[in-house]
Amino acid sequence: MAKSKKDSEMNDEEFNIKYGAYRHEIYRTTSVSRKAYTLMGNIMYYIELYLVHGGYANLDRKMSIIQPIFIIGDFRSGTSVLERIIEHHPHIASFSTTHAHIWMAPKLFENLVDWLDQFRIMCGCEGWNSPKDKGLFYPHSSNNVLSRDRPMECEVIFTHCKKHYSFNRHFDWDSLDDDKNPDNRTDCDVLTRRFEDAQFELTLKTAIKMLLLHRKCTRFIWKNPMNGFRIGFIKKMFPDAKFIFISRNPAKTLKSQMEMERVYCRAHFIEDPQRFRKESMRPRPPYYNNRKSWYYLFHTQYPNDCYGHQLWPRVWPRTQPEHQAIQKHLKRDEICCATAVSIVQHDRIVRESFGRKENDISLETGNLFEVYHEDVLQDPLKVLRKIHHFLELQATDKERIQWLEAEDFPAGQANTKRVKQSSEWEKGLNFGTETDQVYKILQPCFQHYERRQSVA
Repeated sequence: MAKSKKDSEMNDEEFNIKYGAYRHEIYRTTSVSRKAYTLMGNIMYYIELYLVHGGYANLDRKMSIIQPIFIIGDFRSGTSVLERIIEHHPHIASFSTTHAHIWMAPKLFENLVDWLDQFRIMCGCEGWNSPKDKGLFYPHSSNNVLSRDRPMECEVIFTHCKKHYSFNRHFDWDSLDDDKNPDNRTDCDVLTRRFEDAQFELTLKTAIKMLLLHRKCTRFIWKNPMNGFRIGFIKKMFPDAKFIFISRNPAKTLKSQMEMERVYCRAHFIEDPQRFRKESMRPRPPYYNNRKSWYYLFHTQYPNDCYGHQLWPRVWPRTQPEHQAIQKHLKRDEICCATAVSIVQHDRIVRESFGRKENDISLETGNLFEVYHEDVLQDPLKVLRKIHHFLELQATDKERIQWLEAEDFPAGQANTKRVKQSSEWEKGLNFGTETDQVYKILQPCFQHYERRQSVA
């Protein structure tokens, strides 16, 4: 049922069954505060660093980070499926679902999760993140099961950085779109080469090295849409990094983002998203002492405090002029238009970052590969071959087909259902009364899409 029916077609009972495990996981993991997770992570970090690896110098002798791979693309543009098919390669490792809260000590924390899971098995209630369990359904990718070893965006990593797009926000609803609101007069969430955070850089690199040793891999991969705003900083940290930029028909990206928001809202008992925004974009969240409310589900914590991505309500990076335009659309309850502006925002920042001479990222220098999601759907095997060539990874077609089959590409070929839906959406999508305005906003992205050169 979970895969045969779309979420929008499910009645409440079917929907609740599908996302029951996800809701339980949210309720369980938010019973611990972000501050407590950070404290545990720091303690485990130093234990693993010194007791397992013998300190920084010894770890550096054991492992180097060589040509890390960064997948850059907006939400719902195909980044997840692309990362999964690449990450199947035995030389590649990524942060996974297990590291959604504690990422700094990958070996120690995974061992702790295994140890705790033994108690659940003894009690006859094996956890979804047990090595043998298939996983759970979650709103971000509603038809793909999330298991403990699945690659995860782990935006929580950047909440340990000096700058994060959730810090120092001015959320008063009345002045949200005001010219005087500092959030509308800054590009503070774009991290360029000039940004510095030595402690964060050291911690991240150390955690990656420990992860690679734990997984017995040589290459690291990270897919996170918000990294599109940090390309300069990432390139400074990892000079030999390789970037894969994936795009999609912008109207399809918007349609998919809107569907994801609807599923998230339903899964978190948010019946009126606009009212939720008005009441939640304040210094303190409102008090709802109701078992069917986000306040209960998140143990009275503000939802965004526990996960890096700012989705409840959604918060966008601060850049000029897009951020103020987004807020104006939000105030008018034009969420499709607001999200369309964010798609243009992401695309602009990414392309400008790649184009900056000091970043030295281009097709010509051999550290940038561009692909469209439509190419992945149409000929996944050919795309994967080209990506492996770009990344200098060896694999046979038999292995590639096996990895593609694991991600719902039968015999390594196009999934007819996905291609059919993509083709139907290509004809044009309806966004209600916002349709004309949405297509006007998305024009800069459509210009790139219409000039694309297929790699399939």
